[in-house]
Amino acid sequence: MCESELVQPVAWCEAGDRRWELVLTCPNCHWSAEGVFGEAELHALEEELDQGLADMIRDLQRLTQANMADHVERFVAALDAGLILPEDF
Repeated sequence: MCESELVQPVAWCEAGDRRWELVLTCPNCHWSAEGVFGEAELHALEEELDQGLADMIRDLQRLTQANMADHVERFVAALDAGLILPEDF
């Protein structure tokens, strides 16, 4: 079994009685497996996926902020150097 935290469902269908058949895969090692999972396992997986999504959103926000700060610094430097003129707008 792959122990990566990136393992994710790529396909699923109902397997009856509140159970689901999932195909899981890892984008790092290309490990793949299929299995039937109950509610408790699905809730645990969902919590992990939600936490992973929250981590990605937080990282995206930090990256966006860093990129914007870089753009602002370059814009201010261009203004200070007289490289931006009224005709540029």
